[in-house]
Amino acid sequence: MFSMAEGTPIQNHLYDFNSIIIDLESMEVKIEDENKVMFLVVSLPSSYRYFKEILLYSNHDSISSEDVKASSLSKEKFDLDV
Repeated sequence: MFSMAEGTPIQNHLYDFNSIIIDLESMEVKIEDENKVMFLVVSLPSSYRYFKEILLYSNHDSISSEDVKASSLSKEKFDLDV
């Protein structure tokens, strides 16, 4: 199970996530973007609980993995600034 440890910089986690996706795609494993979103969101630690709920249950028609990555980086920056 791929998951982010508490205190890990989100940039490191996203790098590891992207590496796994690239490895899978190089083996010709097709992963739909909506599945990437779910894998990424589920891999976030409990400190991202409300963030995950907002992403998963908000009224979006669709959300891309790039949206989740950008939002994760923004959340971490906000948390560090506060």
